[in-house]
Amino acid sequence: MIGIPQFRHVFGYTYEGQQVLSASWQSAFNSISSVGQFFGGFICSWFSDRTGRRWSLFLGLMIVTGGIFGEVFSSTRVAFLFSKLVLGIGLGFYLTIGPLYASEIAPLALRGIVTGGTNLAICMGQLLSNAVINGFGERDDVWAFRAPLATQWLFVAVMLPALPFAPESPWYFVRKGDQASAERSLKQLYGQQADVRYTLAMIKRTVEADIELSSSSK
Repeated sequence: MIGIPQFRHVFGYTYEGQQVLSASWQSAFNSISSVGQFFGGFICSWFSDRTGRRWSLFLGLMIVTGGIFGEVFSSTRVAFLFSKLVLGIGLGFYLTIGPLYASEIAPLALRGIVTGGTNLAICMGQLLSNAVINGFGERDDVWAFRAPLATQWLFVAVMLPALPFAPESPWYFVRKGDQASAERSLKQLYGQQADVRYTLAMIKRTVEADIELSSSSK
């Protein structure tokens, strides 16, 4: 965004006939998202263990939606900075719940590919974002930077309607001691006629071993 002239016009100042943004604000804009992601990851880990993976992703989508709204319609540096912080917290949810959820619901044979695919998708998204900025950046109005920011809503528009159809992680149910719900979730993933007893037993034993290891380290 800093490289877009209209962005510097709105959030910067004129120096020797050119629109510039001070180094302190450049550093703040570049780093605040990482700060938000740091805290978002911790919040997501705590929240997903108590409410489930789907509700955690839903909360992340809501936080991201608010952050994007603030970015698009901010007209002051402080408002834009705060919006980037909120968006960073939501992105922390994405980065935490994505690999976790993928690894828990993917079949064992596909788990490595699916988990690695989430990281590949993040890298592809970064490349696409640069392409979008390049396409809109030469406009002579505020939508030169607002339009690329607004395209982030595309991911919310795709994920939010699909979220009710996503099965909850059977690992979450096992950790909560709800074996019946875990079995239903596995049947939703593998098919109603599938024999999921072995998979459920494996999950249960892994969770028990994890609990025992955590208790012994205290």
